[in-house]
Amino acid sequence: RRDFSRIANRSVIEVKTTGSDDRHHKIGNYLQLVPGQDEHLHVFSVYAKFDASGSESLNGIISRVSDRLNPGHRNSLNSYLAQYGDHGYHLIHARLYDDPILVDQFEPELFDLRQVDYFTGFGENHAPAASTGYSYTLLLDSSSPLEQDERESMLLSLIN
Repeated sequence: RRDFSRIANRSVIEVKTTGSDDRHHKIGNYLQLVPGQDEHLHVFSVYAKFDASGSESLNGIISRVSDRLNPGHRNSLNSYLAQYGDHGYHLIHARLYDDPILVDQFEPELFDLRQVDYFTGFGENHAPAASTGYSYTLLLDSSSPLEQDERESMLLSLIN
């Protein structure tokens, strides 16, 4: 259900990407940021958009991450990426992902959603029966991200 989670660990992460100049993330499914029972929900806010002036590519980013992993974790990452979305990311199709992207409008940051005043929908089981299609924009530009020690501690709890 979450982008990053671990069984028996309350901390979970949703990754949200925006092409907006500010930390404005469109949430298409109102349940996506409704915390589950006993979940401690975080959002990793990332800027990226396709642009000919960009100096990065999806391939470059994945290669940098992959190069830092040991072979077992690298294989796990590749398996995960191959299953992601409708078609996955496969190394044999890497040339399809060489379009330049801009990634430096703002630094990627991790936010604790308990500290952000945001719309949580109607709750997991309380949406009006005769309605559908709720979406909203999460505005994080005035929120404070986790401090480095908090971020590292939380990420380590997901890894261990």
